[in-house]
Amino acid sequence: MKVSFLGTSSAIPTARQNNVCFVAHASDAVLFECGPSILYQLAAGGIAANELRTVIISHVHGDHSLGLPMFLIAAQLGRRSRPLTVCLPEPAIEALQRVCLTVYPSLGETIRDIEWLALPADRSGSFELAGGRLLTAPAEHSVPAVASAVTFPEERRAIAFSGDTSFCPGIAEVAKGVDLLAHESNWSVKLGTELGHGHSTAEEAGKVAALAGAKRLALVHRSGEIWGHERVIQEEASSHFGGAVLTPMDFSEIEL
Repeated sequence: MKVSFLGTSSAIPTARQNNVCFVAHASDAVLFECGPSILYQLAAGGIAANELRTVIISHVHGDHSLGLPMFLIAAQLGRRSRPLTVCLPEPAIEALQRVCLTVYPSLGETIRDIEWLALPADRSGSFELAGGRLLTAPAEHSVPAVASAVTFPEERRAIAFSGDTSFCPGIAEVAKGVDLLAHESNWSVKLGTELGHGHSTAEEAGKVAALAGAKRLALVHRSGEIWGHERVIQEEASSHFGGAVLTPMDFSEIEL
């Protein structure tokens, strides 16, 4: 199964890194995160929005969610007929629906046609998806945030994503044995970057990957301060995790 990384940046994009998001190309493809540039990211990655069956948004912050109105208006203008499921923390649903209707009042019918899957932000969850199964766990961030893991039975693969979070061992529970854990690495101990503020270091990402027994770890949501120091943060994560550590660039792809 192929995974396309369409963005690897933290909240403030750089000239080379856009806001974090990636696509799992299963029989029913899944988009993780939906930031402000999502339509550009999909177009540049050669991915048609109508390919995507499910969108998972970890939390309401704009770099993860503000592309949703654009994604939905594109679906409306493109006369999308395929069902769409949007998964996000329960406290964020009403707010994001309101944003969508504020910028595009014509989206009312489209919003009613969507399956909105409310993810609990204070406990673990388990849900059936088209073509897979979704497990969730609360992350540790400044707003309600959810880590997720999707198992794709047809492809015999599983992928987990931390979302934005400080060190949170509970994420390892939903990521048990996954083929790929994409974990935020906003900071670096080795590089002496700023720490805290609801975000993780590469070292902490490695610790979670080790607890989960993941096969591979992808360090994403990397701040601009870390750009150009990929080997350093790979080594930082590898000091705790014995599997493969990746630092994907925008529009890179991997096969699982």
